[in-house]
Amino acid sequence: MPDCGSDPREAARARQPTIAERPDGTRVGFVPYPTPLFAESGTLPVNILIDVTDTKQAEFLRLQARKCRHLSHGVDETQTAETLTKMAKEYEQKARIFRR
Repeated sequence: MPDCGSDPREAARARQPTIAERPDGTRVGFVPYPTPLFAESGTLPVNILIDVTDTKQAEFLRLQARKCRHLSHGVDETQTAETLTKMAKEYEQKARIFRR
């Protein structure tokens, strides 16, 4: 995701994820979809913002699961390998929650 200093107009043209800061200071990732609506009275610019927070969180969890599985194959200690495999399964379960 581009950082907060990126040009929002550029992100909108490219339909790339970007970050907005809410009045309370929290930040949220979104993808802008600027679309003109045409009517007899003229053109009305509309900007639809799609929240990608859950998508990014699911991607992060799947990445963590892959890392745990990779590490579990590289250790010789059975208990450590089992723990890493269990962690990978838990990350994958959490990632599935975000897809609903």
